[in-house]
Amino acid sequence: MKSAIPSARDDRRRALRLAYWNAGLWALGNGLTSSTLVVFLALELGAGGLAISLMLAAPRLVGILRLATPALLKRAGNRRRFCVGFYTLAALLLAMIAGLAKPGVLSSPRGTLWTLVAVWAGCHLFQYCATIVLWAWLRDLAPLRIRGRFLGRRERFLLLGQVVGMVAAGLFVYQVERSMFDLPRWVGYAVPTVLGAAMMLLAVLPLARMPEGEEPYDAAQAVWPAVQAVFVDRRFWRLLLFGIWFSLVNGLTQAAQAIFPRDVLGLSVLWLLVARSAMGLGQSGCGPWAGKAVDWLGSRPVLIVAQTIVATGPLFYWQASPEQPVWLAGAFVVWIAYAAINVALPALILKLAPDDDATPHLAGYYAVTGVVYAAGTIAGGWLLERLLSSGDPIEHYNGLFLAAWLARLASVLLLMRIIEPGARRLFSKRPSALSGRANQT
Repeated sequence: MKSAIPSARDDRRRALRLAYWNAGLWALGNGLTSSTLVVFLALELGAGGLAISLMLAAPRLVGILRLATPALLKRAGNRRRFCVGFYTLAALLLAMIAGLAKPGVLSSPRGTLWTLVAVWAGCHLFQYCATIVLWAWLRDLAPLRIRGRFLGRRERFLLLGQVVGMVAAGLFVYQVERSMFDLPRWVGYAVPTVLGAAMMLLAVLPLARMPEGEEPYDAAQAVWPAVQAVFVDRRFWRLLLFGIWFSLVNGLTQAAQAIFPRDVLGLSVLWLLVARSAMGLGQSGCGPWAGKAVDWLGSRPVLIVAQTIVATGPLFYWQASPEQPVWLAGAFVVWIAYAAINVALPALILKLAPDDDATPHLAGYYAVTGVVYAAGTIAGGWLLERLLSSGDPIEHYNGLFLAAWLARLASVLLLMRIIEPGARRLFSKRPSALSGRANQT
């Protein structure tokens, strides 16, 4: 298989600039249509803890279909065509949510809620499949020696775009809720959603101009044996075990983290979006530094430090109360370290994947961990409803948050067992040489 890396340095730089534009525009659309808005819309329709869990879990649950991405890519035969098509479908489905927000479109609130869940899941499925192929495409465009820095800068564009979108959406919803525009509440959710879908459609344009390469995909390659090989790769299994545990414990508290700020602390959509925006600004500064650290030290040490910090987030939920809700802000501060995970984790997956095609490894990791996350989220929502049906709600929430801290901290032990090929030693005077194994880039 021929290399898909552009031969000229200027061509490569142009390709990476287009990738930054794609990230920024897509993130702007995501910020305008954040899951916070969709959750509040579901709450307006009368959703409870289990329904919110299904809303949050549905995209990950259908994400198991990502395993079919290599076969779909083989049928498309072209990564550019695949990404443009699937991202466009995701944006069009997202625009449908604006219509569902209007009362009376469907016969009942219950029917509207389940239709909303289905459309939300379908939108994410198309996005997930396209992102798998995009990651493999970006690996060919960004050589290993600069990949961490590229991913870090791209993460900055993603975060800044999302911050702008969330702030704009939050301010609009705030004005609608205060009736300053004399508009019904559903408009506050519909307008940002339509604008977000439009931004996501614009984000497809840079992808249409990115170089594909001379021969980016081997159509003669057997697809399903390559997918099956992912699950017998012993080195990759160490990373997959971490991903499974990480996704499970994160999912178990998603419903509690989504409902607790509004129903217990009495916080508004604007407060949460501002907090998420401040976190995004912090992450935009952290991402490039994390990319440099990945290039110098490797992904594993970056993941260990970042996950140790991120794990403390539930402690701030545990400390927060209706009298002192400000403690919740601490969780968004420590979650700035998620930027390092978002850079180091895909970099490690790409390093462990074989040279010829990273798509099966990406699809395998995100499909399995996505389903585990969904199962954990549904189980967490069911558990939350059972706990809140009796006893003191604050006490039950506090128990969940303390358990979440301990479980997330335990995932660091799994990270320590990962073997990263070609990683530099932490205290060596000069970088260790990259090994020449066939699965490195």
